[in-house]
Amino acid sequence: MSSPWAAWFEALPAFPGLWAAGVRVPDQMTHSKCWVGGMSEAAVANAWRCVDDTFRVMRLHRFPTRQLRWTYAAALLTAVRRDDGCLLSILTEPELSQDAEVALRSWIEAFLSERKEGKGRKSSSTTTGAR
Repeated sequence: MSSPWAAWFEALPAFPGLWAAGVRVPDQMTHSKCWVGGMSEAAVANAWRCVDDTFRVMRLHRFPTRQLRWTYAAALLTAVRRDDGCLLSILTEPELSQDAEVALRSWIEAFLSERKEGKGRKSSSTTTGAR
């Protein structure tokens, strides 16, 4: 991980119900991490790419989109895209505690307020680890 986002992302504190998260920068470098077993690195990286594609399509069709949230029977996917094209995606269990919701919002607020350039290398870097 060599983009300016790597250390920021690695320092984020996990919270109950967090399954996976990732930051994707405009040059398509991805930093991601899993907190539960059973998710492959390739599947998580592909999910973040698909989320990024969704934001691009929405923007192409002039939908003013900054944050999207998908609710599934067994998961919740929250994604936020900054004006510089950096994307934060967070996969959690569908029902979060109040404390976990606060932590999720704090991740989003920190991501939106962070002053980093959305630059990295053209490669993909994925980190996984169960906690």
